[in-house]
Amino acid sequence: MTAHTRCELIQISDTHLVAAGTLFEGIDSQEHLERACAAVRAADRTFDAIVLTGDLVDGGGEEAYRRLSAMVDELSSEVGVPAIYAPGNHDDPELFARFLGVPVGAGGTLDHQTSVGGLRVVVLDSNVRGAGHGELRDHQFDWLTEVLGEPAENGTLLVVHHPPIPASSPYLDDYVLAPADRDRLADVVRGTDVRMIVAGHYHQPIGGVLAGIPVWASGAVSYTGSAFAPAGLHQGLRLPMISKVQLYPDTAIGVAHPLLAEPPVYTMATE
Repeated sequence: MTAHTRCELIQISDTHLVAAGTLFEGIDSQEHLERACAAVRAADRTFDAIVLTGDLVDGGGEEAYRRLSAMVDELSSEVGVPAIYAPGNHDDPELFARFLGVPVGAGGTLDHQTSVGGLRVVVLDSNVRGAGHGELRDHQFDWLTEVLGEPAENGTLLVVHHPPIPASSPYLDDYVLAPADRDRLADVVRGTDVRMIVAGHYHQPIGGVLAGIPVWASGAVSYTGSAFAPAGLHQGLRLPMISKVQLYPDTAIGVAHPLLAEPPVYTMATE
């Protein structure tokens, strides 16, 4: 087994920035993103990257992407780590590529890869224009197979907006990654150096497994979907979240962090 290095990443997902001065689902998504950035700064610790897993802007146009880019660039500079972007189904692909510096691939999708201290981060664009569910195309499977054919120094983190695990509620059943594509993705990543798959989209912190690989879907910066909504209902809670993702030599974990928590119950030194 390869002796992989431990990595720790910040995950920010589903910010849903809208036009300045307007609200998203009755909440100030801009203020929630500001809280997310403040939480990362307050941690005052070393991270390896900031990973943003889609639905970053929701109809806000160029101005919203400029605001998002400025906020994330400032945070990235202060923390001293790169920001890695994956598109979501609410993102405008042209504006996303232009303002966030993401290249458009040969097949027209926003797939890309980068290296962070020997960890290979591979982003797959799972979006279907005008739809809430996700799909992956033949050229993406071919590209991913080629990329994973050569192991990376510290393994691979796979990033995709639509989680490759089942939905947690009947409402979300219409918004999953197509089951056939999930099965095909499992065939491609099985036995490779992919150490974890991270996603967003569900607005809930959810853990799962695909082909023996841990999957983590982050809670959303905008709002969180209730796991205990009354039967027949779907509820969004005023509970923004970010995540911390930790990759160890033999396992990987995702940790949800609420952004509207009251003052700590207690604080104690750990060193």
